[in-house]
This record gives sequence, structure tokens and C-alpha cells, in this order.
Amino acid sequence: PAVDTLERDGRRLKIRKSYLLAAFQEGWHHIRPQVMYADKNIVSFRCESYSYTGGAHGMPDTKVGTIKNGKLLQLADLPDLNKIKILWQQALKSHSQFSEIKKYTCFIGTKPQLTENFYLDGKGIHFIYQPYEIAPFAAGTIEIFVPLSFDSRI
Repeated sequence: PAVDTLERDGRRLKIRKSYLLAAFQEGWHHIRPQVMYADKNIVSFRCESYSYTGGAHGMPDTKVGTIKNGKLLQLADLPDLNKIKILWQQALKSHSQFSEIKKYTCFIGTKPQLTENFYLDGKGIHFIYQPYEIAPFAAGTIEIFVPLSFDSRI
């Protein structure tokens, strides 16, 4: 069978052309999980995936979260949610993609909102938005970071 040589991470890989064709014909998926933060109380994770099933481009997807005592934290579990909303609005307005976000959400007739797709680390809260959620695809995955310290009240 015909073989193509690909390079990945500095290594040369050989792959059958039929595998490449099958990947593009049937679609393909890539998943990458990561632990983003861990301490004695919480574990935060990020799972990035990318799938291609045909069309102009594939679709990335990023799911994140923070687990405490076996439970995925929700916005309602966070203390001082009103303070978090104010800090999030400030962070959103200072984000490098804010002009794109503002134009896009005006175009689709919505306003950016806090998302349940967030995780905590030792420095604050990371809110993750998928392509097309608050900005055009070309803007990619948007991360709005809110610096904030948490104590044992979480």
C-alpha cells in the first residue's frame, strides 16, 4: 500500500494513505485531558477535543471544571457571585478580543454571560468560551480570567 511520511514532534511517522483518507472521509477526533490545578481541597481539569467530520474546518471544544468532594462546582457554589460578575465584566472589557466579542454578540443578538464552563486555580477563575459562543470562529477559544483568591468557603 502507498505510504506517506508525516512529521510530528520531531519524529518521522509513516502512515498508510488509506488511513489518511479514512480519517477525512469518516471524520476524526482528538482528545487531550489535563489537570490544570490541584491542592488539598480541589482538582481542576481541562479537556480539549477537536473533531473533523467534513466541511471547511473541524471544531475545537474545550470543557473545564473544578471538582471538590467528588462534585463538579457550579457558579452557584462560589462565594460572592455578585463580586465575581463585576470582576468578570471588567476582565471581559479588557480582553484583547473584546471588539470582536462586542461586534459578534451584537450581530447574533445576545450579550456575553458568565458560563458554567469554568475552573479555579490558585490565582482565580478561568471562564472558557467555545468558538461561535461569544466570538467568531476565527477568534478561537476565548478565556476570560478573573483574578480572585478563594478560601475554605468554596
